Amino acid sequence: MASIEKQLKEWSEKGIISHEQASKILAHESSKPRASWIQYGLLILGVFVMGLGIISLIAANWNEINDYIKLIVDFLLLTTIGLLGFRAHKSQQLVMYDSFLLALQITSLASIGLISQIFHASGDWYDAILFWCAITLPAVISSTFIFVPLIWIAGFLTCLSSLLMDSTVMGGIFYHKFFPVFILCPLIASILGFLAQSIKCSNGTTKAIRFSLYTACLVVTAVIDIGRAHPRVPLTEIKSFFPAYILSLIILSLVWTSSLFKPLQKQILTVLIAIYVLSTHQTFLSEPKAIYFATFSIFELGLMGLFLASIKSRKGFNFILMLAGLRFFALFIEALGGLAVTGFGLILSGIILISLASVWHRRRHEIAQWAERIAQ
Repeated sequence: MASIEKQLKEWSEKGIISHEQASKILAHESSKPRASWIQYGLLILGVFVMGLGIISLIAANWNEINDYIKLIVDFLLLTTIGLLGFRAHKSQQLVMYDSFLLALQITSLASIGLISQIFHASGDWYDAILFWCAITLPAVISSTFIFVPLIWIAGFLTCLSSLLMDSTVMGGIFYHKFFPVFILCPLIASILGFLAQSIKCSNGTTKAIRFSLYTACLVVTAVIDIGRAHPRVPLTEIKSFFPAYILSLIILSLVWTSSLFKPLQKQILTVLIAIYVLSTHQTFLSEPKAIYFATFSIFELGLMGLFLASIKSRKGFNFILMLAGLRFFALFIEALGGLAVTGFGLILSGIILISLASVWHRRRHEIAQWAERIAQ
């Protein structure tokens, strides 16, 4: 609230709004249910600590407890957490509600392990996690904050990747092949984003998917840039990338038929997806060099920054532009070669860094506004 109070005070002093309007806006904003991140963090930590305590207590007497008693206590615990979460949601206690959702996630996963142990169920670890993802999905969709959906998305993407690499699905094109599966993560996150938008998920779920998408894109871009240009990285058959092409076409069709994006934003996303897919394998290059992948990375980061500017995400734009500048600087150091290790090379590099920092500090708002105007 401190930020909006400061803005309202500034606007009222400049005569943009009256003091009465400022008071009404402040009263309206204050009436909204808000949560302190300190409170949220402490509650999450408390849930984890309590969970560890319960697990330790049960583990100490595990062999002496009857299986039926274990199941009864487990289901009573699940029911209690569910009822407390429902009560918190009904009374608009959003932080408590998300804390109970987190407790429900942990308890549900523990319940799957308990049932598997009692009835000696066989299967791979990712089968259990994917089942956990399925049964906790309704709770995740209703989450108010970002933490609970982030745990679900991380578990879902990790287990789906492991399942694809460990199975012979689609003729075994993914079998023990990390990279073709790895590049699917941002594409799958994009599909999840469109699904969340269509069913109107909570704000926390939408933010979690968006954060996961941006993070996955940056991680994959970094891995492509650093890892695939390495001569010891083996080539992968092009058929292993066909699912990525298919998902890309699906995403492009969703982008162009969606009313969420402006025409230029759709063009930016089209070029970005095309560059992303092309940069994920090197079969189209006879002798791939590091500069090719650096060029792809800088171009991708530039397009991502332009798109973020078009949706008025100043912080995201600044961050992406900083990464693009650092990658360009690293490319410059590589181009210097032996000079970079000399005193002159280090002095020149330092001057460039200081100059870039100075220009960015003075012109960052103008650069962001320019990018926003371009993407209109």
